[in-house]
Amino acid sequence: MQWRRAEEEERQRIEREHREAKERIKRTYEEYFIRLDQLKESFGLLSRNQVHLQVVLDERTKLAQWNRYMRCDGLPDPTDLPQLNAYLSTWFEDENPDRLEINEVLSKCAEVLKVLQEVMLCLNDFREIPKHKKRLFQTWIEDAHNLLHVKLDLACYALFLEGVCHMKNPNAEQVDYFISTDVAAVGLWRLNTSNRGEVRGFSFQELGFTFECPATILEGLECIFRVLKTSYDHYSHHCRSLVLTKFVENIPSLEVLHKQQAAPPVPGKAPIRLQPTTEAEGPGKREIDVKQLKMLVESDELNLREFAVNGGIYHVNLLEVPPEPQKFGPFVIVEVEDPPSIREIHFVADYKPPRPPSPATGGQSRRRDPEEIERELRQQELELQKLVWIEIRLPRNILWFEPPVIVRWDEEKSYWSTNGFYDHKYVEEQLTLTVRFVSFGIFALAQRKFSNFPYQTWDLKPVDETLISYTISAAVVTAEFNIQEGLVSLTSLQNGAQAVLTHLYNDFMAPEELLKILQDYGVNLKPEADSPLYIEGLPIKDLATESHLYRTMAITSTATHYAWSRWNLLAGAEKLVIQYKEKIGSLPAKSPNHALILVTPDKAALLDCSDTSQAFSEAELPGYEFTADMNFLIRKTGSEEAVRMIEKIPCDLAEAIYEMLMLTKPMSYA
Repeated sequence: MQWRRAEEEERQRIEREHREAKERIKRTYEEYFIRLDQLKESFGLLSRNQVHLQVVLDERTKLAQWNRYMRCDGLPDPTDLPQLNAYLSTWFEDENPDRLEINEVLSKCAEVLKVLQEVMLCLNDFREIPKHKKRLFQTWIEDAHNLLHVKLDLACYALFLEGVCHMKNPNAEQVDYFISTDVAAVGLWRLNTSNRGEVRGFSFQELGFTFECPATILEGLECIFRVLKTSYDHYSHHCRSLVLTKFVENIPSLEVLHKQQAAPPVPGKAPIRLQPTTEAEGPGKREIDVKQLKMLVESDELNLREFAVNGGIYHVNLLEVPPEPQKFGPFVIVEVEDPPSIREIHFVADYKPPRPPSPATGGQSRRRDPEEIERELRQQELELQKLVWIEIRLPRNILWFEPPVIVRWDEEKSYWSTNGFYDHKYVEEQLTLTVRFVSFGIFALAQRKFSNFPYQTWDLKPVDETLISYTISAAVVTAEFNIQEGLVSLTSLQNGAQAVLTHLYNDFMAPEELLKILQDYGVNLKPEADSPLYIEGLPIKDLATESHLYRTMAITSTATHYAWSRWNLLAGAEKLVIQYKEKIGSLPAKSPNHALILVTPDKAALLDCSDTSQAFSEAELPGYEFTADMNFLIRKTGSEEAVRMIEKIPCDLAEAIYEMLMLTKPMSYA
């Protein structure tokens, strides 16, 4: 009897499993066709928004061109290459001595930088531009960079001829000159050879730059020390490590994503999902060896994938004194060189760095007597006296989250080099860096780009029908943004308890432009494709799923409050966990608590747990229909007023929200 009972139980088990399998297959087919219809509708909605957005952008471009034309300020049209060439040629060929007056040159430099910025913005806005035309614009940009430096050098040369750095009083020990604008600062210093005394350096207090030269340089040498600090960096774009070349983020278009859903599901196989593939590759992911993606650099090369140059560029030179003006009665005779140019004095210190410790013998390191150690320390101190010593007060308008790295521009290798610097000392409380170097040159300060990663939390919620608030609590700073009419503004930036960069508040601009400005001030909130290689502990998500989630979050944002979830970190690459609650415009949220949503390449579902639960569960909340993405989940679970609010969201607002989310990537970096 027992064996018959066992056979019956086994038969019932097989029938039950067979019945459940048939139900799963049936449900898979049903969900597939529901999903296909919903994604088709979502993609259609997003495509229509893109069409409307293009109309809005075209109108704005025409208005911007008209406003530029009506300015009548004499500046060239940044989209007209002949005008740009004529503008630059006119300045290049201008030989009027008055135009070489330092204030005039600095003013003109500010004007040229403004034109440069407009040209680069226009290049970024051009969606389709022929490669040969783009190369012509890039050549013009490079010519403008070079001409800026040439004109600043000629302005310094004109200062020399004016006698600014010549001894007005033969008994004076030294003479100095300093001028500063938002574009550049110039400091000149000369020591009187007939009355040197013990002076070997000088401090430009306004610039926060102090130097001291070794005595061997100044002995019997007629020279001028110059420090030229520019607010702009026209060197880093030459570095090969600046541009990511090995990996391109492959976000498939809406049409490709929709086409991937066209094949019906096969029993026993997983349904087709949103995948980062191309039409030619077919479904499935490409395997990528992440170790091959990391930028390989020389031992002394600054990796601009990991570091960023901040705070301007320092040109530190020792220059020859040009022929001095001679006064004969009422006349002043000046010997003019043709072509006029400043001449640098080449200097390389004969410095011998300390020897490394002697290797251990027999498993034990060699003991050194105190006299030997003291002798080596004295010798090391004597060697350091051969180097040029400088102290730089770090620019206060830059946020320094880590000790800076000082680098030198290597012209032959076209990269920033860490070689040639010794005896580094950084005082964090005073924000000062002292260092000694072997030769003069072009210097800069750099810091790691990822001090604010990973994010701690983030929040996206409507303020009213046309204004969205977006907050990122990063590792160090907390940034709050307002998004409106296709533009973004910074409304608050807290570095601890201190509000910083307040001059940027409430100034609306394009999302990428604003994030680039924040990067220039040392605040990087814009990760790139290879950033995970330099940051540990990130919940990197499936790219196509993440991109589509941001699209659907954007179009539903006027009626939904989205927030970070602590379960997202360990959920996995294809599982994105997010908190949400309905909030219509400026009205208070209907519920004080957030619900939890799980988004995968297959669906978006409400979960039967919350962020305060003791454990994470993927069990879905019962009683809700299957939904393919966030767009349909919000529409199916939201109120009629929420649906009406979603349907009338301006296309440019939705696009700006998507751009901010896609640029900052909160799901992958929090």
